[in-house]
Amino acid sequence: MILALLLTRCLGELSVKYNDSSVDVHYSLGNFGRIPYGHTLVGLIVLPQHSEGIDMDHDLCNEADYQRFNQNVSLSIWIIAKRGNCTFTTKALNAQKMGAQLLIVVDNFKGSREIVMGDDGFGFNVYIPSLYIDRSQGDPIINATQSEQVIGRIKFNDTAKQEKPSVYFGLNLQNRDSFKFLREFKQYYDKLGQTLYYDIFYDLVQLKDTESIKDECLGQGKYCITSHPFTKAKGKDYVIEILRQLCYWNLNQTQYFAFVDYFDKSCVTPVEYKECAKLYQNAEFVAKASIMLGCLN
Repeated sequence: MILALLLTRCLGELSVKYNDSSVDVHYSLGNFGRIPYGHTLVGLIVLPQHSEGIDMDHDLCNEADYQRFNQNVSLSIWIIAKRGNCTFTTKALNAQKMGAQLLIVVDNFKGSREIVMGDDGFGFNVYIPSLYIDRSQGDPIINATQSEQVIGRIKFNDTAKQEKPSVYFGLNLQNRDSFKFLREFKQYYDKLGQTLYYDIFYDLVQLKDTESIKDECLGQGKYCITSHPFTKAKGKDYVIEILRQLCYWNLNQTQYFAFVDYFDKSCVTPVEYKECAKLYQNAEFVAKASIMLGCLN
C-alpha cells in the first residue's frame, strides 16, 4: 500500500562533489523517515555491498545479508541505489541496516519526471531520510563511486511556517487499506475543516511500448496499473476508476469521502466499477450534487 501523509514539502540544497567539481543535484524527498530539518548532513556516497562483494544490480533489494559499513570512517555513509525490483521503503530499511545515514535512489527512466517516494506501509520502521534523483544526474554519480571518493552535502531547510499547511494522501486503488484509512481519517477532516489544504494522488506506473499497454494503460503507457494475472480485470479499468474518483474529489471533497466509503464496501471487481458508481449516483448524488454526474464518463 502507498499511503502518504505530508504536512509540508520543504527541500534544501544537495550538492555532490566528484571529478574535482561540485554538482548541484535536484531531488524529491521520500514521505517516510525522519528529516533533520534545520541541519546539514555530509556523507561519503557508496554503492550497496553484499557480504560477497559488490551488488551488480545496485538496487538494494537482495534478501541476502548486506555488509555493514565501517563506522570508524570519518564521514557518515550515504548509500546510492537504483530504482526497481522492490519498494522504496525496502531499500531504505536495507540501507539503514547497513549503517547508512541517508539513501539516494536513482530513477531507472531516461528523462525527467516527478516521482513521489511512497510508503508501502512499513515506513514507520525507517528513520533515515531518502532522496530521489533523475537518472541523468544519478548515473554519473554511480559511475564515479567506483573509481573515487564521492562526497555529498545536503542542507535541510527549516520547515516554513504556514497559515494553511498542506496534507497529501497517497492511495493505492488495489489495496483496500487505503479506503480504511480515509474512513478513519474522515472525523479529523471534519474537525479541521478549512484550516488545512488537502489533496490526493493515486499510485500509477509507466510502461514502455509493450503488448500490455493496450489493456493496462491509458495515455499510451503514461498512466498504468498492472492487473493481477489471476483476475479478469484490466489495468486500465483501475486507471479509469482513479480518474472518476479524482473527478469526485475535485468537484466536492465531502461527497468524495462518502463515495469512497461506499466504493470500498460495495464495488468489488474492476469490471463492475462503472455500474457500481452509477448505482450510487442514482441513489445519492442526483438530488445533492447533480454536477458530479459528469464524473461517470
